[in-house]
Amino acid sequence: MEVLSFQIGILLIIIICGFFGKSARNTATVLFLIFTVIMVFTSRLMIIQFITIGLAYLISNSISGDRKKLVPEYEKSSQINNNKTSLSEKIGCLLIILIAALTILSIVFEKLAN
Repeated sequence: MEVLSFQIGILLIIIICGFFGKSARNTATVLFLIFTVIMVFTSRLMIIQFITIGLAYLISNSISGDRKKLVPEYEKSSQINNNKTSLSEKIGCLLIILIAALTILSIVFEKLAN
């Protein structure tokens, strides 16, 4: 149950980051890949987590592709000029989201264990 909850959390975080753009999604994906390689020690869990990350990336990619079709051309040009955020701001937001999600998951798991 804990593994499933954690995988759902990873899936949701990457998909949510996809709404903020390609660079946010890619940053979240890379961070989760690094986390998986460093922190996961069992091969089955590592495979499951890599599949989850890949699936989340593909879902997020298809959602962002659909969003581009919905935005009219005149809005695209205004969004390009208005949505200038630095890479450090994006990474900071992703780290806050990641830390918050992991904190919530750890609290939930602690409550379930007791």
